[in-house]
Amino acid sequence: MSINSSSANENHYHYEEFLSESAECPTCRGLGRIRKGAEELVALIPVSDSRLKPRKTVLYVVISVAISAIVGGLLLFFLISRSITLDSDRQLIQPSLLKYDNISNTLLIRYQVPINVSNDNYLAIKVSKLSLSSLLYGDSLLNSSTNYTSLTVPMRSIKLHYVTAEITVGSSPSIKPVVTSCLSDATILWKLGMDFEVQAEINYMSHSETTSITLYNRKVCCHVPDDKSHELLPPLALDCSTL
Repeated sequence: MSINSSSANENHYHYEEFLSESAECPTCRGLGRIRKGAEELVALIPVSDSRLKPRKTVLYVVISVAISAIVGGLLLFFLISRSITLDSDRQLIQPSLLKYDNISNTLLIRYQVPINVSNDNYLAIKVSKLSLSSLLYGDSLLNSSTNYTSLTVPMRSIKLHYVTAEITVGSSPSIKPVVTSCLSDATILWKLGMDFEVQAEINYMSHSETTSITLYNRKVCCHVPDDKSHELLPPLALDCSTL
């Protein structure tokens, strides 16, 4: 009995000693142990080992690069800045107010110039300010007016906006004959030849820019009725289109 007991104790002692001098095998998936100091030898894997050549790694890399390229291309396509233009096809401008002052021999004309704002971008833009300079016969600057607005133009669309301006004709001696023309009975003289310089301040994507256009040789109807003072409402606006 004592011999077997001694042998069992000896075997148990050697088992404990082996565990105390060993470590878990790093490449055995937790199923074995190795002697301490030999971990670097066990970690060596042959180059031909299939674990070093994952079959789907190249596929994953190609798919990731392709997706990144597509997303980047789409962002670049939709967010790149495109042209924003101003235009007006109205050749004849009808006044909304005509008022003659016989004391100073001046003529007050209030009118609205229609401006088309074209947005070629793939995002909406906001027009915060429109400035209009009115030049008589392309030479004499009569007035510069600024219209503050919050006009929003959707993507890939055109929106119409009216810029209001008011001029006083006759305050300068060089253009006083213009007043006489507007008061005369000769219908051919009832149109003022004017140029308009339009400038718009546009905001989008935390970015601000300015675009402009010059409208040449537009006609402004200036005939004052017999009472020398007349406010023209839209339904009753003076029609010079047939003159």
